[in-house]
Amino acid sequence: AQSRQAALSELFFAQAQADSAILGANTALSASSLGLASVAAEFSKTLSSGALWPAVASTFYSTVSAVTSRAEADAAFLENEAAQRAMEGMEANVDTASAVLSDFREIRRDFSSDEFTEGIRNQLQGLEVGQDREFRGLSREQRRKVHLLAGEL
Repeated sequence: AQSRQAALSELFFAQAQADSAILGANTALSASSLGLASVAAEFSKTLSSGALWPAVASTFYSTVSAVTSRAEADAAFLENEAAQRAMEGMEANVDTASAVLSDFREIRRDFSSDEFTEGIRNQLQGLEVGQDREFRGLSREQRRKVHLLAGEL
């Protein structure tokens, strides 16, 4: 739209110059008005070429803003996905008190003395320094208990 305005401005100026060239400058007043019109047309061309840059800057700012918004939206989506994946394995009780009670139950279960615990403790105490013992076919909780007992001794 701005380039069309500049083109129309030049066209009207050229037409005015052609019309005035036919008439000629008969007086000082007509010559000065012709000179002023020429200067105004040159300034109009200069200003119209400068008027393009705010539009370019606005387009650049809009593009950067869109890219930033897209990156923020992607980050929020990934954060939401990670939170949902993390929540899949958790129990329904996620408040602090329930989590603390669950931890205390697990610690009590780990250090409770039952036949399995006593048997493992006796086997570990019977080992010589640097000797290894492999326990096969244990569940995850039983392996945990073996590691805790080994660390205790």
